[in-house]
Amino acid sequence: MLTPMGAETLPLMRVLDGFLTAAQQDRFSALCPRQTYVVKLKNYLRLLPETPGGWTSMLWDRLPPKIISKMRKGRADLLLDYTHESALLPGRDTRADLAAMYDLMARLKIPPNQIILATANAAAAEVHDRIARELGVPAPMRVWSSDFGLAFSLLATREEEEAGRSDPPWNPPAGGLKDGTLKHFLFLNRKVKPPRVAVLLTLAARVGLDKAYVSMLGDGRSKDREAFVHLLQRGRVEAAEYPDREAWDRAIDALMDRFPIALAEDVRHASVWDYSFRPLDRRYYGASAISLVSETLMGDRDSLVITEKTFKPIWNGHPFIVIGDVGTLEQLRRLGFRTFGPTIDEGYDGIADYRSRLEAIRREVERIGAFDQAQLADARRRMAEAVEHNHRHVRGEFRIRFTRTIMDDWERIARQGG
Repeated sequence: MLTPMGAETLPLMRVLDGFLTAAQQDRFSALCPRQTYVVKLKNYLRLLPETPGGWTSMLWDRLPPKIISKMRKGRADLLLDYTHESALLPGRDTRADLAAMYDLMARLKIPPNQIILATANAAAAEVHDRIARELGVPAPMRVWSSDFGLAFSLLATREEEEAGRSDPPWNPPAGGLKDGTLKHFLFLNRKVKPPRVAVLLTLAARVGLDKAYVSMLGDGRSKDREAFVHLLQRGRVEAAEYPDREAWDRAIDALMDRFPIALAEDVRHASVWDYSFRPLDRRYYGASAISLVSETLMGDRDSLVITEKTFKPIWNGHPFIVIGDVGTLEQLRRLGFRTFGPTIDEGYDGIADYRSRLEAIRREVERIGAFDQAQLADARRRMAEAVEHNHRHVRGEFRIRFTRTIMDDWERIARQGG
């Protein structure tokens, strides 16, 4: 039996309710060997004894004592809903983090095997299980890693449409918004992050911002502008040895005073939910050839997270290049979607090193950015079959596949719990 904790609707429960039939939900609950409490884990670091952020409220401090008591007696499981985050964070020592978590559980006498960590990081289970073996943990946490980000995006976007809060999902008019010219790229960003600014600089210095619809909004905080300026200055240093250094300097100077960079429709995205799930004017998809998708993470290892950012071009009928984790395109193909090689050189997807992968993406953006209008229209025609397949798949077979995945995964998780 699943028992959600807290007043808010948990993302994982929304996915289960949205994908499973009543009979499947009964079967799902019946597989729980013990009462299972579901708690939203807002940050993976709250499982540690202490964090660099200096939080005073860690997970184990917030749980009711009766739940911890039941876990110690083997009468309850704890399902941590981390499906809106990545779990196993890039830039951190994952092995050290997990060692600290298991050490803390031992001191608190909490059986690790009665904890289930549900995460949208499709690589997390494999990484965790390998490290747990290395640490010699006899009965480790059970990690449920799946493509919850895509599943949640499907439900949320449909919810917006059914409520009449978004535009029709298909057949945007062809041609540009103003002069009938097809733009090469659509590049939408909210947060300021290094890979996003790097691609923005490539567009500005070597492609031309007139060939793209671009936004980079930030969160409305002064430090967003500071981060943007810092990353531009770092780009200036990196470009010092480029033969076209003067073009980079001019591009950087022009961008310095442009933050936040906004499309007209961006002003209506007042919240994270609106920006994520209430699409902007879909004519932008019809007026551009390819989406440059800035995924949440772009790490070297331990991460494979696909979110609403990749879902948007799929839903809106657009080819895409993903500035994200290694293996993202391969994972999409495993889920039944099609990608866009050889029209787009997708070799970047298999490059493990973050910097090398980003550089390969920038080269491909530069190559496509040099297409004339005839070449661009031809490229879009050659990718149309894959675009149309993805449009059908996300509304049909994907839902069936993901429902089956939920049930298969949960049966495995239940068996591991004894």
